Amino acid sequence: MSASVQPSLSRQLEAYRIAMFEAHGALVLNSFLEPWAQHLPALAQLPEVRGRLDPAVLALIVDDRPTPLLRFTVLNTLLMGRLRWRLTLVTAPASLERCQALFAGLEAWVQVVGLQVDEADTYSWLAYNTLLKDADFWGLFQAARLLIVQTDTLLIEPPDPVAFAYGYVGSPWAKGRFLSRSFPRYGPDLERTAPQWETVRLCGTVPEGLVNGNGGLSIRDPRLMQRICELEAGDSPPEEPEDIFFARHLARHVVNPAPLAVVERFSCETAYQLSAGAHAAWRYLEAGQVAELYERHLQQVLALTAATLALLPKA
Repeated sequence: MSASVQPSLSRQLEAYRIAMFEAHGALVLNSFLEPWAQHLPALAQLPEVRGRLDPAVLALIVDDRPTPLLRFTVLNTLLMGRLRWRLTLVTAPASLERCQALFAGLEAWVQVVGLQVDEADTYSWLAYNTLLKDADFWGLFQAARLLIVQTDTLLIEPPDPVAFAYGYVGSPWAKGRFLSRSFPRYGPDLERTAPQWETVRLCGTVPEGLVNGNGGLSIRDPRLMQRICELEAGDSPPEEPEDIFFARHLARHVVNPAPLAVVERFSCETAYQLSAGAHAAWRYLEAGQVAELYERHLQQVLALTAATLALLPKA
């Protein structure tokens, strides 16, 4: 690749960090979640497990890519929900059969639904935002709260139930933050020279004053989302991200907004918090913070898989 088309050092580092997140997911999936998932059908039959299911909360993923990363995200979400939530995967018609095959045998926990958007066979970024700004979409769900999860998110530990008391909770935006990184540099003689600094402005498209928050990992009241869509979506341009759209209108439609402490405890993204989840935080946080996030997640996986499997009758 010539220097003229080579991506910036920051972009290359970001791609590496994304790959490391996917590697973490693959390791956890293959070593811990897959063996655990073999017992999910049996766990679904236990009265003590069925009795703890919370019909007020439904986990929701909108994705048409039947990949190992999607399977990791689904299984991890069920685990971090402590088997109290079921999950619905909404996918494009062209991916329906492959997504159903990906979760075959887990029908007691995972419902796969095909939904077409604007006559398209696949979900683009624009189609995703169009779907979530459609009032009819939110009308499909009867649960009082939806936990929306994307494949670039991670539930690190079970979320605090307090967060589900609010109609919208999303990963906080750090509007105004600049991320600067130093990269080593060498001259023609291969001796170190002055480092190269690159600075990226974060959350540049987020309007001033909005903190709550990114929708990739979020808690939603579907009736609230439906009402905002009915009253406000007509003025939202197609290219406006759905989470910014909802965040702009929350103040006019929510009497009891989520306090900042609740939002920060729920999830982090562009600024580090000791949160229950993360949305693409590995792209922005310091390396030590990302390592802490992964290790804390693994510890939770070890504890929760052992605790849930202990519910099974002894052979």
